[in-house]
Amino acid sequence: MVKLGITIDLAVGFDSATVSNEEEATSKQTEDAELVSDLNACECDSSSATLTCNASPTTYTQNDVLDICVDDGDQAVITSFRDVTLSQPGSGITTETIDDAGATNAISTVARLDKFIFVISTRFISAFFVDSTAVQL
Repeated sequence: MVKLGITIDLAVGFDSATVSNEEEATSKQTEDAELVSDLNACECDSSSATLTCNASPTTYTQNDVLDICVDDGDQAVITSFRDVTLSQPGSGITTETIDDAGATNAISTVARLDKFIFVISTRFISAFFVDSTAVQL
């Protein structure tokens, strides 16, 4: 990338104008930063009055809704989600819940429940039930 500075010198009476381009060298700045966040994600029940993580994994059947609560704490601000995928390594099956542009698939939603908590909801597709191995987010 080249930064160009343009200087326009308008003479009195505007009889002539001189334009000169001055090319400046680009610079690159590198800094180390530490991300401090209380970001937490867990399986939860978004229909309950209080949003808490499920103490133990829930058993699901096909087409059940999986709610994933994401709590950004008070030191971070979540603006969007990208590349959220459910996968079953044992069978090699994956489904993209949220793509790299931040769009959800037809069976998924993202909702902000309060100032700090988002819920990503999706349905378990039947392909995940051919194999009895665990599904991962």
